Amino acid sequence: MNISDIITAIGGIGVLLLGIILMSEAIQKLAGPRFRKILANLTGGKFKALFTGMLVTTIIQASSATAIATIGFVSAGLITIPQALAVIFGANVGTTATAWLVTIFGIQHSIGQFSLLFVVCGVILKILYTDHRSDIGSLLAGFGLLFFGIAITRQGLALLPQSINFTAISGHLITGRLFLFSIGVILTIAMQSSSAAVVLALVALNSGTISLFQGQVLVIGMNAGKSVPILFAAIGATPNTRRIIVSDVLFNTATALLLFVLLPVLSPLLSSLCNAFGAIAPEIELSVFHTLFNVIGVLLFFPFITPFVRFLKTLFADSTFYLTQHLDDAIAATPAIAVETARRTVVDIALYIIQILKDMLQKNGSDITHQLRTALIALEETKHFMSKVKTPPQQKQLYDEHISVLHAIDHLNSIIETCQETHTVALLKNSTNFSDMKWNFNTELAESQKALQSQSSIDTIEKIQELSQYLANTRKLERVEVLKKTATGQLDSHTALDYIEAIRFIDRLGYYIWRVVRHCIVPGDSNY
Repeated sequence: MNISDIITAIGGIGVLLLGIILMSEAIQKLAGPRFRKILANLTGGKFKALFTGMLVTTIIQASSATAIATIGFVSAGLITIPQALAVIFGANVGTTATAWLVTIFGIQHSIGQFSLLFVVCGVILKILYTDHRSDIGSLLAGFGLLFFGIAITRQGLALLPQSINFTAISGHLITGRLFLFSIGVILTIAMQSSSAAVVLALVALNSGTISLFQGQVLVIGMNAGKSVPILFAAIGATPNTRRIIVSDVLFNTATALLLFVLLPVLSPLLSSLCNAFGAIAPEIELSVFHTLFNVIGVLLFFPFITPFVRFLKTLFADSTFYLTQHLDDAIAATPAIAVETARRTVVDIALYIIQILKDMLQKNGSDITHQLRTALIALEETKHFMSKVKTPPQQKQLYDEHISVLHAIDHLNSIIETCQETHTVALLKNSTNFSDMKWNFNTELAESQKALQSQSSIDTIEKIQELSQYLANTRKLERVEVLKKTATGQLDSHTALDYIEAIRFIDRLGYYIWRVVRHCIVPGDSNY
């Protein structure tokens, strides 16, 4: 084996890794929104969640994408922690589909000689179109590059056994097994993809570079290694995110340690079972082992999800500010999830502020200064979170929903600023001149509270709009009457201006509340 073969093998690894990345990104763009909706609307027990995670990840082939979506939905309160763990466990099984795809179409029935045709077709679609057909082009190009990379890597590794003797680290001794395990961990960390690392192990096995047993040890290390990168996501994350990350890490490391110890017994047993079905290629047997690894992990953890969740809750207590407990920087890079999480947070803040407003106009109402400060802090945290979320205008519906959340935040901020007018608040509390407007305003607050709590229909929003418009019309009529009384000397100018400011105060709050409810319940439906 010469330097040319080494360069060929390394180049092949790079090409197949690029292919996997292109395929995964394209599938997520094409099917991601639909599968995020499936996850977001997940109901039922843990078994349904397990198979949902398995199905979604089998298709999109990105367990990390499933994990990020799941974290987001837990943060948004869309699914429970037990459901999330079941989805994550299912995703670990689903991600093994890449190994089967490569084994069947890249090794057993190689389509490497046709792979560049897929690349050409993909590039043509990518050049000609900018819609979803462009993503189909990326998918085809990635598919072709994956199998072209496999063919190149096989070619580069073909002469490696003649140059390097791998029998010295067969893995049957504990030292050799630890060495191979470490290589598996390092490969996964370096390639940032356990699927790509397993593909490399399959290619090495097919070329005769490693034995089946060595490949199995490598696969154990690769599955353990995929836990390392996500550990960094736990830094500064919310308690729920930490719980999910730790559960995934424990799933992979505990299963890896168990199989590492049992492998000398499990490997010949698995070979005997496979041989019972006839002569089976070692690459297929390694794919079976890869799937079995994650199935064993599911069997170890799935029956104990409920007590496991209790343990995780004691490990990571809920210490975050309750109004913004769902905001997590880990999901800010996924706009669809981040915008929905922010919308739900704004709903919680709006409900909190509505309760403040109901207390504010009561004659014996408590001081609202501290409550307003709490609401303002929550809004500031939400604005800080939203500053990290970037939504492309091409995704029109999501883009409009993003803008609606920002509108709602702005209106809530205006409510807090308006409520700082303590002189006007005191006048409204102690005067009986505004009973009609106060009654209608309280009615609007009650309807808004019910609407936000139940995510009501457009009919309820129109009723709130009518109440807001009634306040606006009343303000116009009352203002004229006050000015007339002032002109005739029935009211002094100072009292008249205070009176006008009071009715304007109620009108402004009524308008802001209506707009907040509108933007929260029908996001993207209006631009003011």
